[in-house]
Amino acid sequence: MKIYQLIIIFFVSFCISPTASASDITDILTTGTSSTYQHDMDIVRLQDAKEIASLIETYRQRNGHYPLVGKSKQINYVYIATPEQEKQIKGTPPYPHVVTPVCEFQEILSKGLKREVKLPFDPQRRGVNKPNFYIYMVVGDDYYLAVHLHENFTFTRKIADYYNKFEVSSAPAPYSHIYSYASILKNTSLNDVITRTMHKPKYVAKLRNQLQETCTTNKVN
Repeated sequence: MKIYQLIIIFFVSFCISPTASASDITDILTTGTSSTYQHDMDIVRLQDAKEIASLIETYRQRNGHYPLVGKSKQINYVYIATPEQEKQIKGTPPYPHVVTPVCEFQEILSKGLKREVKLPFDPQRRGVNKPNFYIYMVVGDDYYLAVHLHENFTFTRKIADYYNKFEVSSAPAPYSHIYSYASILKNTSLNDVITRTMHKPKYVAKLRNQLQETCTTNKVN
């Protein structure tokens, strides 16, 4: 075993997770992350996708259009990311576009829904193998919402090893694994994953509560 591998084992075992199993350490050495950890994170990411899509669809029902539609003639992006995660975003789309700050997007949702909205964020602080943030994109009158997963499921599109995309849109294309909100509610495979048992539910709950305070939204009167 090489020196750097021994250093990683020591760091994981004594600094990050004293209860890390041998399989967790093997995962980290081979994939850069723990499958046990990513099991829980993927459940959260899919729950978040469902929650955000619900907010977007409810916004349309009450306002007649999806959030940010008509705000720009160009494609409009929202990187649903914490400041720490934003620093890890590399490159920009190679076509004209605008970016709406996530906290502004959250405020737009709050005003449109007439209640305080706190967006969920990917609970992984630093990305490994894939982006660790969500993307909301508006193209014309339609939206696309993407989250990035570690595991490859029947309802995801594989981009690379340990990098799989799950996408919800008002312009669905099931052959490309882009689904309507109505269809994901009926997708039994998706819902089976969302309801899987987590390894560390208390840890995940604590993370999610902390991240929801990323933006401070004024309460809607």
